[in-house]
Amino acid sequence: MNDKLIIEPTVNTAITDGNAIITGNYSYEQANQLAVQLKAGSFEVMLTPKQTSTISPSLGQNALKMGVFAGALGLGIILIFMLVIYRGLGLAADLSLIIYTTILMYLLAIVPWVQLTLPGIAGVILSIGMAVDANVIIFERIKDERRNNKAIASSAVSGFKKSMSAIIDGNITTLIGAIVMMIFGATAIQSFAITLFIGILLSMFCALIVTKSLLKISLAFNDTNDLYYGLRVKGVETNEN
Repeated sequence: MNDKLIIEPTVNTAITDGNAIITGNYSYEQANQLAVQLKAGSFEVMLTPKQTSTISPSLGQNALKMGVFAGALGLGIILIFMLVIYRGLGLAADLSLIIYTTILMYLLAIVPWVQLTLPGIAGVILSIGMAVDANVIIFERIKDERRNNKAIASSAVSGFKKSMSAIIDGNITTLIGAIVMMIFGATAIQSFAITLFIGILLSMFCALIVTKSLLKISLAFNDTNDLYYGLRVKGVETNEN
């Protein structure tokens, strides 16, 4: 081994039954030591490198960049959609969503067991969608209340109150799924589940607390303009005091 003779035994008889007697210039202890080394594979073998090459991680970097770009593009489209469809309500939702994204990025940076892998980015994007979904449920409920000739401020209060149970129930079922994936999933699945879990908890907070607070601030300055809040409904008088 490594151009060095380790042992040169002599087999005296034919090996017919799997057993043989060997002789040589060594003691029993030396032979036993060699047998132990052979079984453990502990002989040192010098390795000489013949060729080395470096493979660039450009494929993974490009995939990560495209994932981040897709998330940013989706967020931008959502912000525009909410502003166009729900106007003043959408503006409150957009501000809440920006706050949500900022806090989420901070949490993902400080939580030690979170890695922003491709599955992790997918969890972030999914949680953003669920945050918007909660706002849509609230705003549609506010519209329903406004159709019943309630004032805008009263419609907002009732809308948040009546939509809360549906939002909580829907998010709790998703949280249960995320917990199961964290416990039994592989590493990639766990990364997705952790970011999704954090994102859902934060989205519930932003939808039910942050958006509500921002809308209250807006109503303090303007609580009569249906057009601004996108609440113009047939059969309902506008600019109600």
